[in-house]
Amino acid sequence: MNYRLSYKETIAYTDAMEYLINHFAEFPAKVPSGGPTTEISVPYHKNHRFVLTTEGEVVFGDCIIPGINAEEFNEYRRQVSYAGQEPNHG
Repeated sequence: MNYRLSYKETIAYTDAMEYLINHFAEFPAKVPSGGPTTEISVPYHKNHRFVLTTEGEVVFGDCIIPGINAEEFNEYRRQVSYAGQEPNHG
């Protein structure tokens, strides 16, 4: 992300990321159905929805702070999955 978040925004972003990690094994490649349009999903977490951007990318956001994309989701999930594990030195 190329955007500097305030402390409050950082908490909201991290909460949304934690929600995704706990509820989705993989970041959706397309907007889940059931929302008001095919480009917007139902709200999942504190008004965060999956949205198809004009660039064709699916993001999870609330239109206040920058949305989370698949790359950010995968990187965060990788970091979280290794947290607290001892390195294997063979």
